[in-house]
Amino acid sequence: MSMYARIEAFIRKKDLINPGDAVWIGLSGGMDSMALFYTLYELKNQFNFQLKAIHVNHHIRIPDADEDERFVLDVCRKFEIPFIVNHLSGFDLKSSEEQLRIARYNCFNTLLKDNPRSKLATGHHFDDQVETVLMRIARGSSVKGLRGIPARRGPYIRPLLELTRNEIEVFVKENNIPYRKDFTNDIADKTRNRIRLQVIPTLRDIFGAGFYENIHHTITEIESFYDAFYKLGRELYAEKCICRENSCSVSIAEWRKLDLPFRKLILESCVYKISRLNSHFAGSYVKVISDFIDQAQTGSLFKINPKITMYKNRRHIVFRKEQINKKQEFFLEAGGEVKFGRNKLSLLEVQSRDVKFTGNPNVEYICGDRATLPVKVRSWGKGDFFYPLGMSQRQKVSDFFVDHKIDRDEKQQVPIIESGGEIVWLAGLRLDNRFRVGKNCKRIFKLELLKG
Repeated sequence: MSMYARIEAFIRKKDLINPGDAVWIGLSGGMDSMALFYTLYELKNQFNFQLKAIHVNHHIRIPDADEDERFVLDVCRKFEIPFIVNHLSGFDLKSSEEQLRIARYNCFNTLLKDNPRSKLATGHHFDDQVETVLMRIARGSSVKGLRGIPARRGPYIRPLLELTRNEIEVFVKENNIPYRKDFTNDIADKTRNRIRLQVIPTLRDIFGAGFYENIHHTITEIESFYDAFYKLGRELYAEKCICRENSCSVSIAEWRKLDLPFRKLILESCVYKISRLNSHFAGSYVKVISDFIDQAQTGSLFKINPKITMYKNRRHIVFRKEQINKKQEFFLEAGGEVKFGRNKLSLLEVQSRDVKFTGNPNVEYICGDRATLPVKVRSWGKGDFFYPLGMSQRQKVSDFFVDHKIDRDEKQQVPIIESGGEIVWLAGLRLDNRFRVGKNCKRIFKLELLKG
């Protein structure tokens, strides 16, 4: 089977490219990216996709970096392929691989954000896969990490992933594909270079020619195992987690039934759901969280990351996205309606004959003689107090919440109805005694909380 046919088969097998796609190639000008460029150019009509290119100039190998850029631009112009160039600054030969990778992918992510429904192809091959897996083993990776580099992750695709570096070298030579050589790849000063130049040759000498094939088999087995585990974990997540726009909760009792790997997956799924950030937590960190859940008092907080906080209420753990401004404040006229969080509130003037006390906590009637319109609808604040229905003494709203087991997330969702600086109603919970409907009321208003 020809190299083009193998790559085409891999693209179809992994569903990397579909008709109508715009595929950007991260084109450095090196051997791998040029092999990918020629391959995708050859296949673009067959798959019916648009091919474009992005080159990132790190400016750390002068004058080579600028010559790389000119080479890439000449290639794109020759093949009439649209291209863009990003220039980076602040890096030198001492910059780490990770720093350069993050900077490069920041450029790619910006491009993909500006060009929705696009994909970005990189020239990763199987030697990169082996290097990555060996590094992750040495650093103590999770099972998920031992799957190596995925053929597809979101908009990123890697069509050459099953080819070895040697196969790409042969392909480039046989097809007279030009490329630029990066001399820093031959210097054993970076971790990946040392693995490629020193560790892998030693392992091949020890384990023989079948070393790569055995690694490929192991990665495939791990990937198959993880996919089955992930499928089961997602079913548990869907079954046990209740998620809204900015929060996810799971029963403490259900959490305690889960083995550590499933706790880890549910934690990562909840964080991704509310922040859209891919987070990977070590098993030891998940154990710290589990110990917190077992030992912390109700109402305690645990900072998962700068954007996500977990807190413990009586029955659930809640993962919540931190909001810069949680306070809401609106004004409600008679006959009007306002939206408060996920819910709505309405105010309507009614006749005394229309008053029907049904016990529905979301409907309340107030005496309008004391009220001034419009009423204010707001979030609760520290120091708030009211006179609960049936009581002559005032009570702090915070104490009322504690007495009625309203957790800290729910507190922010409770609309406080206020008139003339006095609390009228904790919507859905309790009327203020000063605004109860008496036999001498001349005006009566109906307040209704419509839950979304």
